[in-house]
Amino acid sequence: FSNCPYQYRFAHILKIPVKGNAVFSFGKTMHATLQKLFELVKQKGSASQGDLFSLSPNPPPASAAKQERGGVDVDFEEILKLYEQSWIDDWYENKRQKEEYRKKGKDILKEFYEKHQDNWPANLITEKGFNIKVKSDGVWYTVRGVIDRIDSLSGHRPGGVKKIKIVDYKTGSPKEKLTFEEK
Repeated sequence: FSNCPYQYRFAHILKIPVKGNAVFSFGKTMHATLQKLFELVKQKGSASQGDLFSLSPNPPPASAAKQERGGVDVDFEEILKLYEQSWIDDWYENKRQKEEYRKKGKDILKEFYEKHQDNWPANLITEKGFNIKVKSDGVWYTVRGVIDRIDSLSGHRPGGVKKIKIVDYKTGSPKEKLTFEEK
């Protein structure tokens, strides 16, 4: 608003769409991929616990111990498949830029997979919207946002979660120095 009241009005009140760019497509692609990945990890984690109708209701001790550590068998090829399903093909300037981003995403996911493949975070929630009311100088403001991921720091045991970790994904390059206006 302080930069240009008309720009604020068009974007936030009238909600006039603006042309996006590659950074937005790539970020949305990565967020969607990681959300699907954690859904898959949860699904595979609960599937290995057995059910009322299975012949062996308890998983073998080795898989139970692996699951307690957060170990779920997710193959990197499965992650790449989720990535391709989530890929947003819009707003890239040209084919070369699109392929550079596509490779960058695969590299990020490969590093993420190698870091977590034997010990997935105990994910509780992904992509959760929130609204918080904040009062400043007698005026109430609403802060809206989306939390990328919330993990339990109390392990993979259901219930009794005491500590959490809020994770915010960043796909861009970190800034060296912020100006007052960017804070």
